[in-house]
Amino acid sequence: MHRRIMMMRSDLDRLCVEGVNYSVQPNNEIWYTTIDNNKADAVAMLNNYGGDRDIKILEHVFENGLWKVKADRPIVYIPEHYIRFAPNIVSISIPNRVITLSAWSMGLERYPQGTPNLRTVILSSVPKLFNSQFQPFQCGDLDIYVPKEGLEEFTSLKIISKTPSNRVHEWGNPELQLNIVDPYARQTLERLYNGKMSMANVLRITVLNNTFNNSLQLRTFEELKYFTSVTSMYRTFYGCKNLTGTMTIPSSVMTVNGTTFYQTQLVGIEFLAQNFKWGHGMVWACPKLEWIKMHSKEVPQKITANDQYPFDFAINNNTWKLYVPDQSVDKYKADHNFKNLGERIRPMSEFNN
Repeated sequence: MHRRIMMMRSDLDRLCVEGVNYSVQPNNEIWYTTIDNNKADAVAMLNNYGGDRDIKILEHVFENGLWKVKADRPIVYIPEHYIRFAPNIVSISIPNRVITLSAWSMGLERYPQGTPNLRTVILSSVPKLFNSQFQPFQCGDLDIYVPKEGLEEFTSLKIISKTPSNRVHEWGNPELQLNIVDPYARQTLERLYNGKMSMANVLRITVLNNTFNNSLQLRTFEELKYFTSVTSMYRTFYGCKNLTGTMTIPSSVMTVNGTTFYQTQLVGIEFLAQNFKWGHGMVWACPKLEWIKMHSKEVPQKITANDQYPFDFAINNNTWKLYVPDQSVDKYKADHNFKNLGERIRPMSEFNN
């Protein structure tokens, strides 16, 4: 029987198969190749037992030499017997968000109606859940490609323990990881966002609402400045009574709601965004606060209507200073919500901490 030869190349952060860069595969797509360039209907059956019952397939198309199944949401679960009966499939690539490979999902036997031509399975991450009795790669004689940073974890799972004929390869360099110093912060984020805090995962996070709510274990989180896709924060550090140090809010954050910083021990908070909006009591009961820096040339405005409560009405500290762009000092001093600070509003050029 004709056996298609797969030419695979690992180069930096890419995995290329016959010229296709699999490292850019979207989370809602499965890519595959066939021996005859005809489609395999089984690949589009993602809502069978063990899969996502509500997932819908938007397209099943042939593009640039490979087939693509495009779903209406990220693909997380691969159902049982997924490509057990797919005789023309040669390779299949599973996207990054998949955590489950159900029983015999990547083939069972090599007979003509099964998966006689399947040679390559490409994983963008390490699946966490599988059936140890009915393993997903049961058909054997497969080249399984795993990201370099997940190779040790993959082999420790014994996910191919019953099929020694399978071969495991690493591809790409490990993803750049954000070094989060505080262990509680790191563990919390990995739990909430389903995976290690690689820079790719960090940049997928767009809101930080209630993230560390009432977390007495949190001591520091200066790495917030790298979360440059976050646009909104609410009660993020509410009740973090042991949170110390300083914090820089990225320029992407355009809304900081009330009680985002409540009962912390922070010394300084820096806001990089221009024209961001802030909520009533955004900084509240922070007795050790020494300074806030706002880089907005125009005075940031309150989300709700101006009332008798100025920006610092609940900070409980009358010694902290507000540093603003030199050319904007007078604007801040004249603004309804900041004018009570008077000479505590200082030009940024004076800041020397």
